[in-house]
Amino acid sequence: MALIITRPLGGSGTIPQVSDIVETIDPMQNKDVDVTSNVNILGVNWYIAIQNDNSKQAMIFQINAIKTGENDVSYTIYGITGNLLPHFINITNASNIITLNINNTSTDLYNIHIIRINV
Repeated sequence: MALIITRPLGGSGTIPQVSDIVETIDPMQNKDVDVTSNVNILGVNWYIAIQNDNSKQAMIFQINAIKTGENDVSYTIYGITGNLLPHFINITNASNIITLNINNTSTDLYNIHIIRINV
């Protein structure tokens, strides 16, 4: 997947920090797959691909999360494409640090690929 970040012509804004994350989640386990390290960000955009290591089925989706308080977060999941693989998403905000946790509820290993853009 290629991701190109641009700013408007004549704009003076900075390009946001982009992180490329690769993880695996064992069957029937959950894992914190991303933890923001910058307390000054407002939120994050995640582009996530989950692939079942056994069947090679995959799904891709986007999550936008924004802090709504020092220990609160609001998020929306967009555009699920591909196979619907069994999983749960949990996003938390503790002391302005946002954590993305994915629970693999299947009996197969999952490969996780994430692009995170700080907002």
